[in-house]
Amino acid sequence: MAACTHIPVPSRPAKVYRDECCHCFCSQDDASGVDVCLTCFQAGCIDRGHSKAHHELTGHRVVLNVRRKERPKADKPIEKLAINRETDAERYETTSAARCYECGEIEIPDDLARIVLEALSSAQQEEVQAWEQELTSCEHVLCLEQLQGKEAPAKTCSDCQLDSNLWMCLVCGNVACGRQQFGGVGGNGHGVRHVDTTGHSVAVKLGSITPEGTADIYCYVCDEERIDPELASHLSHFGVDLGKTVKTELSLQELQLEQNLKWEFSLDEAGEPLSGPGLTGMRNLGNSCYLASVVQCLFTLPAFKERFGQAPRPVHDPAGDLDVQMRRIGDGLLSGRYESISPALLKSLIGKGHPEFGSMRQQDAFEFLLYLSSKIDKLDASPVDSFRFEAEQRTQCLGCKRVGYSTTTQDNVSVLVPPGDAGVSVEELLRIYTGEERVDYKCACGSFEGAIRSTRFLTFPDVLVLNPGRFELKNWVPVKLEVPVRANDFSLDTLRAKGRQPGEEPLPDSESNAVDEAALSQLQEMGFPRDKCIAALKHNPEVEGAMEWLFSGAGDGAEEDDPTLSLLMDMGFPKDRCEAALKYTTGFDAAMEWLVSGKEAPTAKPAGGSVPGPYTLQAMACHKGASVHAGHYVAFCRTKEGWTLFNDERVVRGIDVDQADRTAYLYFFLLTST
Repeated sequence: MAACTHIPVPSRPAKVYRDECCHCFCSQDDASGVDVCLTCFQAGCIDRGHSKAHHELTGHRVVLNVRRKERPKADKPIEKLAINRETDAERYETTSAARCYECGEIEIPDDLARIVLEALSSAQQEEVQAWEQELTSCEHVLCLEQLQGKEAPAKTCSDCQLDSNLWMCLVCGNVACGRQQFGGVGGNGHGVRHVDTTGHSVAVKLGSITPEGTADIYCYVCDEERIDPELASHLSHFGVDLGKTVKTELSLQELQLEQNLKWEFSLDEAGEPLSGPGLTGMRNLGNSCYLASVVQCLFTLPAFKERFGQAPRPVHDPAGDLDVQMRRIGDGLLSGRYESISPALLKSLIGKGHPEFGSMRQQDAFEFLLYLSSKIDKLDASPVDSFRFEAEQRTQCLGCKRVGYSTTTQDNVSVLVPPGDAGVSVEELLRIYTGEERVDYKCACGSFEGAIRSTRFLTFPDVLVLNPGRFELKNWVPVKLEVPVRANDFSLDTLRAKGRQPGEEPLPDSESNAVDEAALSQLQEMGFPRDKCIAALKHNPEVEGAMEWLFSGAGDGAEEDDPTLSLLMDMGFPKDRCEAALKYTTGFDAAMEWLVSGKEAPTAKPAGGSVPGPYTLQAMACHKGASVHAGHYVAFCRTKEGWTLFNDERVVRGIDVDQADRTAYLYFFLLTST
C-alpha cells in the first residue's frame, strides 16, 4: 500500500458529516458509501461525483470512504441488568477505507479514522447541540461546596452494585444508580435516595463525561439538567481526570433525541402510498414537521421548482451554503431518486443562531415560512418574489375628513378567522382583510378622534400566501378554533385599489421627512450621519438648536435598534447602503466586505402584476393539535397524482383533503392566468 505524505494531522472538528453527501442525499448506506474529507470532514458521494468535485475545488486529497450495511436480525436473550437498546454497532456493519486522490489506497492513523467512525451522525450532532444550548447553570452548581475528596469514584452503585447509569454526587463523591430511562436503561433510583437522605443536590452521570468537558449534570433542587462551568475542578476533587475520561453511555440529550426520532403520529393514512418525482417524503428529526410541511408546499410552486430544481454546484462549504442546501432539497424532492430524505443540514443551517428554529421544540409553521423567506431573499433571483404584491393603505381622519394614501410591499395575507361553526370562505377572509377598521390616530389638524383605515390590492402576486388565524383569546390565553375555511377559486378584481378619488383632500403632511436641505448639508459637513441630522432638524429646525441636540447625544441609540447596522453606519457608510448590505449578506464581516467592494443591491423587481386572478389552491400546511407550538403538521399538495398527503416520510393519496378546511394553517394559491 502506497506511503502518503498528504495525510492531515488529526484534529477533532466541530462536526463530522458522514451520514450523507453534503451536495445530495447519497448516503453511507449506498453500495459505494460516501467519502468523508479528512481535512474539512464534509461528505461527498462517489456515484454522482461530488467527492471528486470537492477534491478538485478545494485541493483536499485524503478521504475516508464509509459504507454501512444492516446486519441480519437475530433474537438475543435478555440478560440481567442489560441495557436493552440496539446500538448502531449492533444494527449495522460499517466498513471503511482511506484513499488519497494522488496516492491511491492508503493507511491512516487509527485516531484519525476514529474521529469519523465514532462521531454521531451530523443530524444527531446538531440535535444534541440544540438541546444542550438550552441548558444553563444554577446557584446550586455555581456555589457548590465539596466535602473531603477521594482518590477515585466507585465503579458500581453503593446500594445495589449496578455498574451502569451511575451518578456521582459532586458534594461527597458517593456513586449511586439513577432512575430508569427511555430505551431500557436500567436504574433503581438510589441516587435520588442519596439526595433525600443527605440533601446533596448536584450529581454528574459518570458514563456521559467527555474529554471536551461535557457531561450530564443534574440539580435535584431545581429538578433540571444543568451545566457546570467548573466541571474539571469538581471532578478532579474526587480523582477524575477530565482529559482521560472516555464516554461510555448515552447522555440524557441523546436519549431524548432517540425518543423523538422514534415518535409516531396517529393520522388516518389509509390512502394509497405514492412515490416518484415530486412524491418524496421528509423524515421527522424530532419536532421538525413544521419545517417539512412548509418545504413540501414550497416545492410544488413553479418559482421554487425553477430556482432550486437543479442539482447544486460544488462549493468549499456545502453544509454552510443556503443555495446549495435548497438545491439539495429540491433535487431530493423532485428527482424521484429517494423515497424519503432528511432535512437535517437545512434545519441546522436555517436555525443557526436562532433561539427557536435552532432548538428541538415544535415551532409555528407560518413564523418559519417568514424566517426562511428572509434567508432565501438574500440569494440571487429569490423565488419569494412570487409572493409579493403592492398594497394601498387608505387613512381618513374622522375629524377633518381628509384622506392619506401610502403603499407597502407585502408577501402574505394574515387575517383572523371569525368564530362560528358555519365557517367562512377565503373570499370572505379577504374582504375582512381589505375592509375598513377604526384605529387610533393623531392628525395634524389637531383631531384625536381617530381614523378609518383600509387596505386594498394595488398589484397581484403570482402566489397568494394566506395565513388564517384560527385563534381567539380566552382569559388572555390563545385557544385554537377549528372553524372551516372553504377554499374555492377566486379573483381579487373586486378588491383592487382605487387610488385617490375626486373631491378627497390630502392629509396634512405631519409625518414628512422633509427638512431644510441647506441646514441638512451644514450638519452633514460637520460629520454627523444623515439620519441623525434629519432627526435633529425635526426636533429643532434651526441649525444651532439641531447642533445642540446632536452634541447632547439625545438621539444616540434612538434611531437604530440593530447594533450591526449602527456599527456599519458609525464607520461612515450611508444607512441605505448598510441596510442593503445586511439584507444581501449575513453578519458584520460579510456586510463590511459587500460595502467596501462597492457592490450594489440587485435591481428591485416590481412586486406583483396586473392580473387579479383567478387563483387556485395549490398547497396547504395543516396543523392538528390545540396549539401551534404542539401537535403535528402535515402538507396537502396538488401533484401529478392529484391531492397528495405529505406526512413526514409518508406520502399517500390525499383522501382527507376535504377535511383540511378545519386544520389548514397556511394556504398557497396559484395565479392560473397571466
